Amino acid sequence: MSWRTYLAQARIIRSMALLADPARTVLGVALEVGFENVSSFARAFGRHIGEAPSVYRRRVASERI
Repeated sequence: MSWRTYLAQARIIRSMALLADPARTVLGVALEVGFENVSSFARAFGRHIGEAPSVYRRRVASERI
């Protein structure tokens, strides 16, 4: 695994934990894990997870209830 691939996966995994916190915004999470904007974060998240960050957040929130 290349360093770039490892870093991308680590950022996405960290963002999953952060998105589970309803107090955080998608923009805030994107910036915190090292993306320059929401659109690049959403594309990367979708490639790795298979759904948009906002969809993931809603699904995780509904599973917590």
